[in-house]
Amino acid sequence: MDRFWACNLNRYKDVIDKSSHMGELSFMLYFDHAASSPLCPEALKTLQSTMERDFYNPSAAHKWGKELNKKTGEIRDNFKAALKAPKDSRFVFTSSASESNNSLIKGLGLSKEDSLYVSFGDHASLVKPAFALSEEIKNVLELPLDDVGVPCCSLLPSALDKNLKLVLVSTVNSQSGGLLDVQKFAAELKEKAPWVHLHLDAVQSFGKYEIDLSSGLIDSMTVSAHKMGGPKGVGALWLKKGLGLNPLLHGGNQETDYRSSTIAYPLIASFYSAFEVAQKNYQNDFERVLSLRDKLVSSLKEISSDLEFPFDPNRCSPYIISMMWKGISSDIVLRTLEQKEVAIASTSACSSKIKGENPTMKALGLPTSVHKFVLRISLGKMSTEEEVDAFISIFKEVYSELQMFVKR
Repeated sequence: MDRFWACNLNRYKDVIDKSSHMGELSFMLYFDHAASSPLCPEALKTLQSTMERDFYNPSAAHKWGKELNKKTGEIRDNFKAALKAPKDSRFVFTSSASESNNSLIKGLGLSKEDSLYVSFGDHASLVKPAFALSEEIKNVLELPLDDVGVPCCSLLPSALDKNLKLVLVSTVNSQSGGLLDVQKFAAELKEKAPWVHLHLDAVQSFGKYEIDLSSGLIDSMTVSAHKMGGPKGVGALWLKKGLGLNPLLHGGNQETDYRSSTIAYPLIASFYSAFEVAQKNYQNDFERVLSLRDKLVSSLKEISSDLEFPFDPNRCSPYIISMMWKGISSDIVLRTLEQKEVAIASTSACSSKIKGENPTMKALGLPTSVHKFVLRISLGKMSTEEEVDAFISIFKEVYSELQMFVKR
């Protein structure tokens, strides 16, 4: 039986028939939660029940459709209340964080005189849409970062150009784990340039940290379900009141003027179920994962001084650990661990096909010579101490097996 399911079976016993396909799964240790996390039991239960029962189109005129539309509206309001967002702000459901980021960046209607700032070390769904506008706007500017990949407002010019219209940042860098002090950054930026639109990609922090939008300093925010125990295929874009966007998708205006597509109620309901669970356990989950992270890092350091951590773990989210094993390609380490049924990553999943110089790692300050050695280990809310112990034991084996291939 899969190790993940075995360690968490008691949480799933009321949701899944233990005689089903679970018995065919192989032993596995999963440490790639920053790419995607398994469904939490509550979200899975909601998804199963709503897929069976709530198959109506929420935009239909009959009473069943209207009821689902009402339930969708209630979930929107619940999300906004939990985020301490004004009631008159918008919470637009999308298919993913990538869609949300693209919708915001391309939908603001920036002109040829306008500029934007983005971290080149950020997720591709922020960087690539920004560069897609490079022929339509004046400048795509590189946001300065500190040594853990966190944007630094203090490194921006003291007087910002009035044509600067958009700044794009992430709460947690998906490669380094660098953790942004959102309120501090937003306050400093708005003091320098109160007219600038500040967009926050909160994908790696949503459901893991409490987010407070009551200050009014954030203008828009992207979130996603599948990095925090919800299903794939659903995310959201939060928008401050009065913000207009040119829609990325045209059609039936199911999300009023912001987006057209049939409302996926089962995914939305499952998303909210996962979020409800996360809300109740923010602090306990954080402290437990922090303890697991510290154990993992200290144990890996004990294996060998060859294992380096380029970003100070104490200034990063405990859910993401970047590590380098210089002298041996991360692909070799990944495949060797994979043969032992252990999953980690070398980069963000959306950048995993990049070979040679990795622009994300370059922007994070890592020299090209070490890009191929970087590994990413990421924990989730359901990670266990038993899994960490097993990972350390297996990694010791892998270290011994691969020593002969290390180039000095």
